[in-house]
Amino acid sequence: MPIYDLDNINYLEYDLETLLKRLYDIYDIRFVKDKIEIIPKISDNSDTFWASEENTLEFNKHVPNYKSLIRDMYAFIENITVFKLQKYEYPIFEAAYTNFKEFRLFNNKLKHQEKKTIEILFTKIVFLDNNLFDLCCTFKYPNKIEIVMYSEFVIIFLNIIKNFNLIKT
Repeated sequence: MPIYDLDNINYLEYDLETLLKRLYDIYDIRFVKDKIEIIPKISDNSDTFWASEENTLEFNKHVPNYKSLIRDMYAFIENITVFKLQKYEYPIFEAAYTNFKEFRLFNNKLKHQEKKTIEILFTKIVFLDNNLFDLCCTFKYPNKIEIVMYSEFVIIFLNIIKNFNLIKT
């Protein structure tokens, strides 16, 4: 059996399976007709007040996973696009998917820390009824602010791989 081949599209199946498993670890993802519903799974088991430092520290432990997932989802989109279309052109995705620009900028911010293209602020969202966390991203542009829930990036990713016929809903 050959070792993983970066130039063989079939090996991306492993990447996709791993990525989906990681997404399902932090979100309950449901496909309802043509809509994707996402509910966070990450919880705070510390029984502390949602605005406490302990609660925020617990949430911050999960941020590296969010960052890693953004990079991996974006890299997968680039890879599959090159395999399927022979080139990757992000303006096509920005025209087709709301908030794809922010998805790309988030990825770029993580890959190119030295460049000051945009400021991204994180806000912890706590669902008080079940003590679950989610991440909200605020993109500060020179003339506007764009607020995007992290789960929207997951929906973009899932819609793209669905449109490439890599998953069935």
